[in-house]
Amino acid sequence: MDERRLWVRTVCAAFLVWLLSAGARGADPPSTEFWPEIDTWLRVSNAWRLSVFVPIAENLDTHYREGNLILQTDYAWSESNRHRRLVDEGRAQAMKI
Repeated sequence: MDERRLWVRTVCAAFLVWLLSAGARGADPPSTEFWPEIDTWLRVSNAWRLSVFVPIAENLDTHYREGNLILQTDYAWSESNRHRRLVDEGRAQAMKI
């Protein structure tokens, strides 16, 4: 019974590999694309931060263009300590010397 189960698993795995590689065989040739983007952060308060992310893509072969506009907000649940990073960097520089 174990030999039959092993044989079935082997056949299923081989079929899965063949199925997944079938998509790669029929794929389009690679094309040249250009992907500029804008990523902007605006701190509203110590707790709130707004983000605007605008990626744009253009296929240079077909001149097809596509873009997205992503708006995001972040909220910090606890009081953030901005000066801690600077203190740690200063201590790290002193350790390097």
